[in-house]
Amino acid sequence: MPRDEASGNGETGAAIGQLQPLTDDYVAVLVVAVANRLTRGASKYYRDNMNLGVVEWRIMICLGHKSPRPIGEIAEAADLDQGAVSRSIKLLCERGLVRTVAGGGRLSLASLTKKGDTLLQDLRAVGRRREERLMSTFTRDERQQLRDLLCRMLSQVDFMNADDEVGADRETETVASGTRRKSAGK
Repeated sequence: MPRDEASGNGETGAAIGQLQPLTDDYVAVLVVAVANRLTRGASKYYRDNMNLGVVEWRIMICLGHKSPRPIGEIAEAADLDQGAVSRSIKLLCERGLVRTVAGGGRLSLASLTKKGDTLLQDLRAVGRRREERLMSTFTRDERQQLRDLLCRMLSQVDFMNADDEVGADRETETVASGTRRKSAGK
């Protein structure tokens, strides 16, 4: 039996659905689709079962790795907007899950409370169960390979997004539908 049928989700093509033409041409579309679906599912689960949004979940996981931590560092480590982190920290403080103390200047340091640490242990257990379910059709080697490939892809994102560097060695050709880039000399 093919592995995608073992998951109970039908064929891989069915999961891709309307995205198929885009995923055939752009791996980034597939990565974003996976990320969006994971985020929606996690958001619903954590909101329904723990009264936490994904931003709050990520902040708590981040604080579980290192605490106390400045708000800006939390935002960077969790790959979140600093304003969203500040608002969510305020909510977590109101719920007694996080506390903040003033650091030097405008710097505030956040850390988990005992109640927050207890919830963090539940979050980690649920996260591991959810990930195990997601990865259940992958072998141990495939899991490691996927992790390695995603880390390698993540390390390339800033390079891909550096439009000014791409444009420096490209010649721009204007076409009726917009602007298309082509390699200089080709």
